[in-house]
Amino acid sequence: MEKEAEKVEATEPETEKKAGDGGTEKKAGDGGTEEKAIAVECREQAPVLNIAACCRIREYGESSGNGKSRQFVYSRFRIWRAYQHPRFNSSFKSMKFLRNSHHVVAGCNSGEVKVVDLNSNRVIQNGISHRFAVSNLQCVSGHDTAMVLSSNNREVMLWRDAYSLSEGAIHSFEECKLARCSNAGDIVAATHTRLNQIRLFDVQTCRHMQKFTHPFQLPARVIDANLMIHFHPLDTLFLCHGILWDRRTSTSPVHRFEQNRGGGFHPSGNEVIINSGIWDLRSFKQLRSSPLLDQTRITFNAGGDVIYAFLNSRGADFGPGFLTLDAKDYSLFAKVKLRDPVTVTDFAVDPTDSVLGLTTLSHRGQGTAVTYQIGRQGDRTDRVDNRTLVETSDNESTSEEDDQSTSDEEDDD
Repeated sequence: MEKEAEKVEATEPETEKKAGDGGTEKKAGDGGTEEKAIAVECREQAPVLNIAACCRIREYGESSGNGKSRQFVYSRFRIWRAYQHPRFNSSFKSMKFLRNSHHVVAGCNSGEVKVVDLNSNRVIQNGISHRFAVSNLQCVSGHDTAMVLSSNNREVMLWRDAYSLSEGAIHSFEECKLARCSNAGDIVAATHTRLNQIRLFDVQTCRHMQKFTHPFQLPARVIDANLMIHFHPLDTLFLCHGILWDRRTSTSPVHRFEQNRGGGFHPSGNEVIINSGIWDLRSFKQLRSSPLLDQTRITFNAGGDVIYAFLNSRGADFGPGFLTLDAKDYSLFAKVKLRDPVTVTDFAVDPTDSVLGLTTLSHRGQGTAVTYQIGRQGDRTDRVDNRTLVETSDNESTSEEDDQSTSDEEDDD
């Protein structure tokens, strides 16, 4: 026992020595003098060796720095330009951006589909196939082409390339309305004009693939685009009027949500936003509720981390405009109100997240396309006053007053 006690006592100075590395006092055995060793560690200045952590942690804000950066950028919007067509019956009804922020596809009240260059204010392509106003547009960009799907409450047209609209649509889907293309661009889903059905078509052959019978009567005339078809990011599921379908298994519905005004799927793939409710696709339980999303139409930015929620003049608390929210926690970034008494008919975000576009309808029935610069602070005098008339493809000239307004806007920028 005494030997064991000696061993324990012999190990105690070593323990004290190890504990002294953190800045405690050390005993020098020979002279009995004490030396103070202070180890200074600067963790803030130590380099981060993990490349993933370097990309995640910002210079300011640490782990929450990315969220602060998103809030800073997506809470600032500046009116860039507003576009109107010289002919009243050809005013803009809908719009979508192409590969960059300079070319947009615009649907007109006359049934025309146009490609407009925002820099030169010219129509570079014009396609005529619809008999009624084009209320819905979708662009799917490939390696060499940009396919366009246009539709309204009575017609659905498929265009091979946005830059060859003058050649006409390659296919017209009979007895279909309000179509939506899948994210991969290989499937077109549309509702039937007479039957209570949702039909899927192959894009390459334009042949009918599947049909799904909706358990409830769909409205004969859909005005709100929230009642349209929404595809899952993996294109395996789709949502229509509050009913979830899986096109791989059967034609029977997978689940029916309590709310029927579908807003769309979250880019993460595990959540679906229906009106103001956020639902889990795995358990079909409501995770949370965001009153800011009530009665809105939503879309996500290219990165999938910011939500744009658009409100028209009906049912909006603060009038027509749009909101920006964080897609992670659904916190509010900014509210942007349109000062003119208009109705928002469509919206678009360019793939580079630098320009936002809106199509509005005035009380006189005039459609206007308004573009905003994302991340640039606007002043209190930002109004859609100076409107640029888009030149037609047959080299028709606009008035000198419109040219002067364009130059004034460029000087302001």
